Amino acid sequence: MQNTSHLNSANEELIESLFDIHVGDKKSKEKDSAKRRLKTRRAIEDYMESKRLRESLNDFYQD
Repeated sequence: MQNTSHLNSANEELIESLFDIHVGDKKSKEKDSAKRRLKTRRAIEDYMESKRLRESLNDFYQD
């Protein structure tokens, strides 16, 4: 009986560990995805800002 309870306890610990690893992987993937989206959005914003500046300079020199 004692061996069975020890095995059940070990199984529960193993299941909890695997669940924590799975949840941790999912959270890290979500963080990576969010970082990628943020990096992409910032790159687009930088591009649009530089484009506006170039157009403003061209307008200034053409006037």
